[in-house]
Amino acid sequence: MQRVEKLPPAFKRFRRAGGAFLFAAFDGAEESEAAALNAIGALLNGDLDVEKLRAIGHRKVTETEFLGAHCEAGSRTIVQRGSWETGDGRRLVDPPLKKLDGVRIRSGGYGMADPGEGGQFARAFAFPPYGLHARPGEIQSLFDEILDFLLPPGTESHILDWTSPRLGEVSPWFDAGMEWWGAFLFTIHQPPSGRLIAMAASTTD
Repeated sequence: MQRVEKLPPAFKRFRRAGGAFLFAAFDGAEESEAAALNAIGALLNGDLDVEKLRAIGHRKVTETEFLGAHCEAGSRTIVQRGSWETGDGRRLVDPPLKKLDGVRIRSGGYGMADPGEGGQFARAFAFPPYGLHARPGEIQSLFDEILDFLLPPGTESHILDWTSPRLGEVSPWFDAGMEWWGAFLFTIHQPPSGRLIAMAASTTD
């Protein structure tokens, strides 16, 4: 398989905005555990105990499970879960992120999942510890562009979730996220094109 050297511009904009995910895409990849492990190893520049990760394993998930609670899967709309009070006294419950442009949140919150729980790509994408340096509507636009690359609408895609409370055992790269925010690891294979994508996130405050 051959690495795709230039990803769409949205990926660079996401990193500049403070996004936590790393991405690597490969063409001509077979659908196998070995290919997925090779892709993850390349993503992490070889800083990976392949046999340990193989032993910990993975699970095949649906798009809805992959996106998680912070995304309305049908519309692919990011949702800011929780109850929030705005600067002008309104109370918002689970508002769509794209509708929060110009809205000042005064208080509120939402419980965090345990590190290594799995899924929750949308939360990890949109809500790193210090937030993304972009307006809510811009974050949704980035999400749309990147998700169209990861999971093209109408195209068969198979998602493997490698996330686990034991990710710190397979690479020290995951140690930061295991403190509290989370560590995430996924691969996606698109059988029609033979494209394989690996992605990982791990950070803390």
